[in-house]
Amino acid sequence: MSDAEIINPFDLFDLPLTLPVDLEKLKNTYFELQRQNHPDQKQSLATGEINAGLINRYYTEMKKTSNAARYLLLHYGIEGDASTQDQETLMEVMELEERLAQKPSDKAGVLADINVRMNQTVSAFLDALSEKGNKEIEKDVLLKLWQRLRFLDQLIERCS
Repeated sequence: MSDAEIINPFDLFDLPLTLPVDLEKLKNTYFELQRQNHPDQKQSLATGEINAGLINRYYTEMKKTSNAARYLLLHYGIEGDASTQDQETLMEVMELEERLAQKPSDKAGVLADINVRMNQTVSAFLDALSEKGNKEIEKDVLLKLWQRLRFLDQLIERCS
């Protein structure tokens, strides 16, 4: 099964189409899928079966909020360019990186600030997605929010 044929990871892991991802359910379903699809358990893959490597990849990706948001966008038929630059987001990231560089001892404070911003962005992202029932989804707004989630995820990784 090629990447293009794989189902959305939300479907694969039987997760509700929302953020944040239920990490406990993700983990439990991951282990069950691995048990069912492990190469040692099967002589050959039947057509349409998912291989263990793909399950691993999607499990790792779905743990990051920005990746899960990207799969939500794809579920709604919205594809975006990850190279799009939102100046406001870039300035915000630079400010947070400066804080980390100037006061490495305040890593916990910066991480708390990043998490607040992450939660606010997730909320705005979900609000923008919920507009689908009322009117046309604002693709540009969602893509900017997704980009912001990507940068915030990167900062969280640097702080960890």
